[in-house]
Amino acid sequence: MGVTTRRFGYAIDKRYLPVLLLMLLRPSHDGVALTDEDFVATFGLVKISTSRANITGAHITRNYRWWTACGIRMSYVDDGLTFGTNRDGGVCIHFAEKVRSPVRRSGHSALTANGSLCINPLSMPTTLIGQNGFKVTQQTKITVASCGVRIAGKKVVGNTAYITVQTYSAGRISGSGSNLKTVYRKLGKAEKTATLKVPLSNGGLRRGRPLKVKLRVGFVPKTKSVGNSASTTLRGTPAICEIIAARSSIVNSSGLPMLTTLPLRAFPLASRTTPSTRSVI
Repeated sequence: MGVTTRRFGYAIDKRYLPVLLLMLLRPSHDGVALTDEDFVATFGLVKISTSRANITGAHITRNYRWWTACGIRMSYVDDGLTFGTNRDGGVCIHFAEKVRSPVRRSGHSALTANGSLCINPLSMPTTLIGQNGFKVTQQTKITVASCGVRIAGKKVVGNTAYITVQTYSAGRISGSGSNLKTVYRKLGKAEKTATLKVPLSNGGLRRGRPLKVKLRVGFVPKTKSVGNSASTTLRGTPAICEIIAARSSIVNSSGLPMLTTLPLRAFPLASRTTPSTRSVI
């Protein structure tokens, strides 16, 4: 029977990618690989490996400081090692015996890798032996608790933000933020590309300058468990307003164009053109 290998790639924040590439990260190659017997994690030229029997546990960690979430680093409080590729979340894996690496020859008692246990299905090789000697061998499915919602994409069109959301179970997603309306959407199953449309609020529409808002996407699972959220920053100008800080051609009372410099202000598009005034943007 052949060896089964499961590979889990890193969840990479694209903003960190230029720095990570300088650290020789190979996005399509590096990650965590599991076989029936072994555990291997790589980040560029750094590799650590141990037997699966040496793993005592693992838990999901979230919301790192950005300066601690990029690249290879040692923990400030213990001998733990981090392979950081994003600030949102990862998995901390604990070892019974310390695992050596090029970073620390004396070894590490834990490794934090910014992958996701939620993306791929998990299974555990299991052998059950009864009192009568009957043996059952199977792959036991593992369900990961507290899988968070993930923002997979975003774009702003006019007065509306279109957010692409990934969830790992059924539930309700919501979008909210300052100068934004709060919207909800129910999902009957796990979705890889659920779209959430979040329009500007009336207060946001009245803002006469480019906006920079923080949008929060919340998720409440259908089953009884703790909800979670993710956030992103949106930038744009309200479509009903336009910033004008340039010369504009205005027709005077004699019908001849006159150049002038307008102050920085917002002009509603609906009233940009009047019977006696014509603006050239």
